[in-house]
Amino acid sequence: MRLVGKFILIGITLLPTILFGQNRQNEINNFKISISQQILPGSNPDYIYKLSDKKIRIYKSKTLLRYKLFSQRLDKIQTDSLLLLVKNAYVFNLDSNYDSGSLDGINWTFEIKIINQYKEIRLDNYYLKQLGDIVDFINRQIPQKKICISFDFFNIRNDFN
Repeated sequence: MRLVGKFILIGITLLPTILFGQNRQNEINNFKISISQQILPGSNPDYIYKLSDKKIRIYKSKTLLRYKLFSQRLDKIQTDSLLLLVKNAYVFNLDSNYDSGSLDGINWTFEIKIINQYKEIRLDNYYLKQLGDIVDFINRQIPQKKICISFDFFNIRNDFN
């Protein structure tokens, strides 16, 4: 009877770890981000970052054609860190549209999916720190010469600080 009790105690102790590990893996496997940047409102995106399947892909868009500029695999630490950053930014609680009231400039569209949660957020000449932190993290994972999307290129970040 004592041996059975030990197995039950071990099972109860390990069960949350096993379930949490499976849930975390499910989140990682179903985690996608797409960030597009366009200079003229209503046009096709100029650049797109796509993160899925533990990979970063960067595309340049011209008219209806898309060219892959870069692709890189993310390791487990990078993927976990990005997932944690997104969750801590509470992106699913953010509004869907933010704009500065300017008629021209730069637009960003963020599409974020974790398992069955999906959020699309549009920024029109607007800087939002939570999303800026995500872009900054992604940019730290890729070579400097491959960075295409940033809130610093046109001083948008400085305009809101």
